[in-house]
Amino acid sequence: LNSSYSNIGNVAVVPGSITVGTAASTDPYTATLSSTNATVTNGETVSVTVTVGGTAASYNAAEMTLSYPSDILSYKDVTTSSDELSVDSAAAGKLYIVDKGAENASGMTYTFNFTATKAGTGNVTLDSASFGTRLESQNGNLNKATVVSSPLAVTVNAKTFSVTFPEDSNVTGGYLFTTEQTPTEGT
Repeated sequence: LNSSYSNIGNVAVVPGSITVGTAASTDPYTATLSSTNATVTNGETVSVTVTVGGTAASYNAAEMTLSYPSDILSYKDVTTSSDELSVDSAAAGKLYIVDKGAENASGMTYTFNFTATKAGTGNVTLDSASFGTRLESQNGNLNKATVVSSPLAVTVNAKTFSVTFPEDSNVTGGYLFTTEQTPTEGT
C-alpha cells in the first residue's frame, strides 16, 4: 500500500508509531524509599527516607517494616512530623514502625537515621508498608502500599587518615618504618 492510510473493514490504519505514556498511579498508597547520602564514611550518619504518596489524600495510620544491614549500620532515630509514632528496634536489623496519630497528608516523610559502624555494603529494604484511616486501623484493614525503590544500596567506606612524617625521621635514605601516606582505619 502506497497511500498515507488504508481503509480495512471500516478501520483507518495510519502508518507510523504510537507512543503510549505511563499512566498515573491509581494506587491509594505508595511508599518510596530514598536517600541523599547512601555512601558515607564509617562513623557518619546514613539517612533513609520513606515518602508516602498515592491517590489517597491523607491517612491516620501506618505500619511499616524496614530491614537494614546491622553489621554495618546501627539504628539511631527517626525524624518526622507525625505526632504518635513508635519504632521497635529490638530485633537486630529490623525496624517495626507504627503511626496511629493525627491525620497525615500524602507526601508525608519518615527519615530513619543510622550510624555507620563498619566498612561494607548492604541493602536497606522496606519489607512492607500499609496505610489507612483510623477506622481501617481499628478493624485491622490497612491498605497495603505499593513499595517503590526498594531495596536501597548503602555503602560505608573505611576512614582514611593522613600521615605526616617529621623531617628528621629519615634514616640512611629511608623512614624509620614503612606505611601508606593515607592508611585506612584498622591498618
